[in-house]
Amino acid sequence: MSYQINLELVKKSRLNKGLTQQQMADMLGLDSKSSYSKRENGDTNFKSNEVPALAEILGLEIDFKNFFSKTLRKKKLSAKRKEAAK
Repeated sequence: MSYQINLELVKKSRLNKGLTQQQMADMLGLDSKSSYSKRENGDTNFKSNEVPALAEILGLEIDFKNFFSKTLRKKKLSAKRKEAAK
């Protein structure tokens, strides 16, 4: 099991504060709106050095109850293990 940033909470908090994705990108020092959008949509992970700033901008506490959500990781089978399973 691993933890992932609660992206629904991030988006909801951003919208509640009336911030655009471009404004978020600017405040986090990202290259473009697209860079932020990819993070908020889960296509790219937020970098560890961006998390404290993200939480501060959105007025969120970094905790494992709300800010992060649990995810189950699927283990990748190695090619040898896949072949042996046949």
